[in-house]
Amino acid sequence: MERPIISIVCIVYNQEQICTNAFDSFIDQVTTYPFEVVIHDDASSDSTANIIEKYCERYPKIFRAILQTENQYSRGNSPTQIAIEHARGKYIALCEGDDYWSDVDKLQNQIDYLEDHPECTFCFSNGIRIDSNTGESLGKMLPANRREKRILNKRCIDAGEMLQIGFPPTGSFVFRKSDYIRRPVFSNNAYQGDRYLQLVLSAMGYAYYLDKETVCYRTNNPNSVMGSWGENKKKLIENCNEVITMYKEFDRFTGGKYSKRLTHYITLREGQLLLAEGNDLGALAPKYLAAYLAEGPIPFLKHMLHAIRQLDMR
Repeated sequence: MERPIISIVCIVYNQEQICTNAFDSFIDQVTTYPFEVVIHDDASSDSTANIIEKYCERYPKIFRAILQTENQYSRGNSPTQIAIEHARGKYIALCEGDDYWSDVDKLQNQIDYLEDHPECTFCFSNGIRIDSNTGESLGKMLPANRREKRILNKRCIDAGEMLQIGFPPTGSFVFRKSDYIRRPVFSNNAYQGDRYLQLVLSAMGYAYYLDKETVCYRTNNPNSVMGSWGENKKKLIENCNEVITMYKEFDRFTGGKYSKRLTHYITLREGQLLLAEGNDLGALAPKYLAAYLAEGPIPFLKHMLHAIRQLDMR
């Protein structure tokens, strides 16, 4: 069997209604590079695992499954890391089971660039938001503001600039497995999800932005990790603390190169943490108001309204 150049890593959990969109979008890729699909099912309680097995039977040379009997995420283990450890490709392309690719040339374009630019350690693209309930397109994910537009126009982006891009679509991430293996591993208390990956990989070389919409990202999805943060204050508090720790450890890893910007983003998270903990008066302190105001009028107003609304409910 031909060894794959690309390993598409797909994490799924209770996505029987939508995961086939992701799987079919992988098969539809037009590329000169052989690829495999490594799917990690984190002990779904619905029929997701059965669907995965059918794809493995139909495409035995492409699909490989890791079917857990016990949920790894709840045990503090990273499904993404588990799947990448099983990947055989030189390159890793991420796409979770609730998202899907919309451009059949996505992999070809990204791998072509990485092959021609060995100093580039991370590649991402634009995406489209899709409402999970209606299927309606909610527009491009990037840029969210003029600052992001200025950075993305450069195409080649350093880690300090990646800090200022709010939400690059995870389903567009491509990087070398060798760079993933040699990445810095932070403490167990630090967030090590998509934000961590984009920052540490960019700091190891640079990031390249492919200016195409290649991914469809579903919003309002209650089964997503981000959806659970919005519904569970305990999880939101835990995430804020983990991200703050990650920023501090990233600051040490980069020798203080981005300390000023990191301090700003730590302050934003601290303000969010105070709100999640119910400390609304603390979140209205000048330090936090100034940080949110620097992000623009909309983030500032959202922060203010959230704090005031909580105060009114007392």
